[in-house]
Amino acid sequence: MACGAANFACLLVMAILMQAFMVVKIFITVDKSGNSDYTKIQYAIDAVPSGNAQLVFIWVKPGVYHEKVVVPSDKPYITVSGTGTAHETVIIWNECGEIFDVAVFT
Repeated sequence: MACGAANFACLLVMAILMQAFMVVKIFITVDKSGNSDYTKIQYAIDAVPSGNAQLVFIWVKPGVYHEKVVVPSDKPYITVSGTGTAHETVIIWNECGEIFDVAVFT
């Protein structure tokens, strides 16, 4: 194995181990009915500080959310998860075009 490849493999293993020991520090809930921290997924993402270095878990309660979700590159470590099945927690953005231009998540 070349020296560069060995260094890369070592860094990759270290990064995986570091994430395995990280603990969720910020827990945010989203519910359209208003019984949570935020009513929109984007509002929850916007609340995460730029340059965030902590794990953030955004828990989305069942419902149909009509919004485009943008996670800026300066807000890493964000996980968005629905609480219901795939049919109960839905995010819709009604644009048409190429997937790279109008994706629901960008």
